[in-house]
Amino acid sequence: MRCRISHKLFLSEMPEAVKEKVMAELTLENPKWLENLKMGRTNFRVARHLKYYSTRTCGGLIVPRGYGERLARICEDLDEKVEYEDQRRSLPEVDFSFTGELRPYQSAACQAMLRRRFGTLCAPTGAGKTVCGLYLVAARRQPALVVVHTRDLAMQWVERIEQFLGIPAREVGMIGSGQSRLGERVTVATVQSVYARAKELKKRIGHLVVDECHRAPSRTFTAAVTAFDSVYSLGLSATPYRRDGLTQLIFWHLGGMHARIDAEDLMGSGAILRPEICIRHTDFHTRRDSTEEYAQIIADLTADRARNELIVDEVGREVHGGSGVALVLSDRKGHCRELRALLSERHGISGTVLTGDTPLPERKDLVARIQEGREQVVFATGQLIGEGFDASNLTSLFLATPVKFSGRLIQYLGRVLRPCAGKVQPKVYDFVDNRVGVLESAGRARGLVYAELGTQNEKGCGSQAEHRMDTEQDRQETGDW
Repeated sequence: MRCRISHKLFLSEMPEAVKEKVMAELTLENPKWLENLKMGRTNFRVARHLKYYSTRTCGGLIVPRGYGERLARICEDLDEKVEYEDQRRSLPEVDFSFTGELRPYQSAACQAMLRRRFGTLCAPTGAGKTVCGLYLVAARRQPALVVVHTRDLAMQWVERIEQFLGIPAREVGMIGSGQSRLGERVTVATVQSVYARAKELKKRIGHLVVDECHRAPSRTFTAAVTAFDSVYSLGLSATPYRRDGLTQLIFWHLGGMHARIDAEDLMGSGAILRPEICIRHTDFHTRRDSTEEYAQIIADLTADRARNELIVDEVGREVHGGSGVALVLSDRKGHCRELRALLSERHGISGTVLTGDTPLPERKDLVARIQEGREQVVFATGQLIGEGFDASNLTSLFLATPVKFSGRLIQYLGRVLRPCAGKVQPKVYDFVDNRVGVLESAGRARGLVYAELGTQNEKGCGSQAEHRMDTEQDRQETGDW
């Protein structure tokens, strides 16, 4: 069998047994089809299966290049030899100087990643995944492109590049948000901008870095990421799994999870703090059907006066206790505003609302005020806080609306686990709605995440049944992917 490695894998002269196995594995049930079936909605023009391969006129297949390590195992199991033709783009080396110092767990993770050309690094908030990414960029010595999904994240990367690689901000390329400048050594770009210019950019990039790579299965991310034939690719995420069942796509596009930093290691070293979990049970109830009317249930929940009073009373106690800055998260903008007004009414405490409508300069100013201790309470939408929000002075977290997905919960928890002067043990307040079945189930699922944070058999980034760290034997069996 022959395999040409470029932006994808081009397979030819495939034995039928290998071809059938690959096609079966790269065919997944469509989450949208399953959701429609569950909800009793029509599946007219909705495909039941999603195929992540295409056929070639020669009878072979085109598959995602991150699938290569799995392909190698399949061929080994079937005693099929593979002849590789490497067409990955390797450019003249560029000079980097990493000026930071890795902690032992960071160093171990980076060394594991250096053994592979494609791969994903799982590092929870506080583990320094950006620092690890920059160390790997320096070690690879190839012109690098860092792909992010927000302008805030892009600016954070530019700051870290200046700090850890010693490259002045003016020399860091920036593509997106009105800028279009390619750096000689490293460039940071928003995914929307990369999507529009991928064919042009790929000629200048030897190392692709995708931050928050759990977004890779989305259509825009997929189109942008799979256009690059760079010799190296790296995925970074605190939560490299997806609630829609398409987790495997992350690894098919970027390579398997070859290193993972566990939260227990971070707590043991003091890099993050172990939280105190405070469960508060509400009296909220409804007769609505959770299958058909979940969104309306959440609307009723956020409008429930007694539940909102319970939340702001807990916030008031924390603030009056002088515990630092409280972060109150809700999925609804209106709920944030309602809670702020209620806190002022009942406790005379003013707070600030942070949503996607908040202009970027105001967001930056708010982060600065938090760090300087000039804010007491921040009410924010979870989507805005979940990724790329860096304010270590937050000391308590209030989950004002239910969180169903463990990956999102881990991101939220990361907002308050970062250590800072005077912070001893952050608190997490979880308001569990036991009288509504679907919300009570979500509460139990969150309890499992909390238990993992407090036990020695920490799983860190979720179940590793399929995605485990490499052993030396794994590396030898699958070759240099």
